[in-house]
Amino acid sequence: MVDAAFENITWGNGVKGPTLYIPQIFWRDCTPWREANMWVIWQIKRGAKKVETALSAIGHLRAFAAWLEERGMTWTHFPEREDQRCLTIYRGHLISQRESEQLMPSTVSARMSSVLRFYRWVMRNGLIVADQPLWKDKSVLVQLDHKYGMRRSVLVTSSELSIPNSGANLLTLEGGVIPVSVDVSQRIVSFASRHGSPEIALLLRTGFGTGMRVSTVLSLRERTVERAAPHPSFRGWFTIAVGPTGAVPVDTKFGRSGEILVPSAAIEALRSYIRSPRRLLRIALAKAEDRDLIFLTKSGRPFGNSSSKSMAMNTQISRLRKKAADVGESCLVGFNFHRARATFGTELAKAALKHGGITFAIWLVKNALMHKSEKDTLRYIKFVQSISILEDTSDQFSHEFFGMLP
Repeated sequence: MVDAAFENITWGNGVKGPTLYIPQIFWRDCTPWREANMWVIWQIKRGAKKVETALSAIGHLRAFAAWLEERGMTWTHFPEREDQRCLTIYRGHLISQRESEQLMPSTVSARMSSVLRFYRWVMRNGLIVADQPLWKDKSVLVQLDHKYGMRRSVLVTSSELSIPNSGANLLTLEGGVIPVSVDVSQRIVSFASRHGSPEIALLLRTGFGTGMRVSTVLSLRERTVERAAPHPSFRGWFTIAVGPTGAVPVDTKFGRSGEILVPSAAIEALRSYIRSPRRLLRIALAKAEDRDLIFLTKSGRPFGNSSSKSMAMNTQISRLRKKAADVGESCLVGFNFHRARATFGTELAKAALKHGGITFAIWLVKNALMHKSEKDTLRYIKFVQSISILEDTSDQFSHEFFGMLP
């Protein structure tokens, strides 16, 4: 507020607040899916869900909408026969994608859950009218253990259409993924270098070499790498500060702050790309607040942010998978970026167990991957131990069994 004489200025809090960009879903005929867009805005406005969770939900609904249009079906298609209803058919479609390893079990479960939550909301608000129930619900009593040892029971509603998060492979890590071998990881990076953009090749090298989550890698800034410091104990390694409280904020899961181990080769590769003419051309097209980001698209936009997630990177990985399939290369079958993190964590756990034992391995992997709890870290340790046992058992079985053959 400024007085008439411009002598005194009084500063006050703005009424509008920060601007939040929320993606919207449109059908092929350019009409919006109003009900879905309203549902996401409602979730964010009421504060029941984190913004990231709501944005993830609209991503699942977008996939559902694309499937509906591909099948020529409307989202209100609920005939009397249950096996002909859109949700029943879509459930079968998701399960087939899980079994063919096109989608991870956790993604399939979350996608169906988001779609069902949307339908519950539209029914509760009278935005869809059905002559019969769209599905059957059941109440399930769930036992929850408190971290201090207390147990309580919670009654939850479950749908017959929900898909449990269970995969056929019992040996999985965080997110239900499994790592790839060192040989396969090298083939992936080599293929990306030959057939992909320099950005996707560098992203994959960084993922395999550091174990950073995709949101962390995509939010790395030039100043983040400039401030990298050699690790005082581990020769050939640097540390970079990540998290919201750092001098240069970098996205992390749960908003945790800390330091991540980065090999010197990765630091040099990032610094070399930062100074490259290719990136400088992209900086010239970027907004002022984005020019410090390392990874920009050719139009100067971020590879990923709070609203678009990692769509640019996912698009490039999808193109690589298609190209690999065309030339008969199998290294990218079922691959997603999170498997790079799982691969790094597994190889780090192997080395730590070999040279320092279980206690050292837990400490090192937990800090390197910035796990919130040791539960996820222990999965890596158990995974490595299980693989070692299975390999020994397989060798012994093969020797004893096939040794009996003439």
